[in-house]
Amino acid sequence: MKLPMKLVEVRMMTEEETEHEGWAHPTVVMVFEDGTRVYPSRDPEGNGGGALFCIWPDGKDGFFSAVKESVA
Repeated sequence: MKLPMKLVEVRMMTEEETEHEGWAHPTVVMVFEDGTRVYPSRDPEGNGGGALFCIWPDGKDGFFSAVKESVA
């Protein structure tokens, strides 16, 4: 992946991606213009999906969690 790279999609992991990692729950995936997919892990060993924190345009705090459909 050569930076800078455009982010083209943010979505939840597919069932196939989740199974590929051996995880019980999907997490958020960021897809870049070259097809690179980046997603958080709870630890360096990849023992499950992690969470990303954010600040929404209205200034409120939010997160993307490793539980399907868990976005606040």
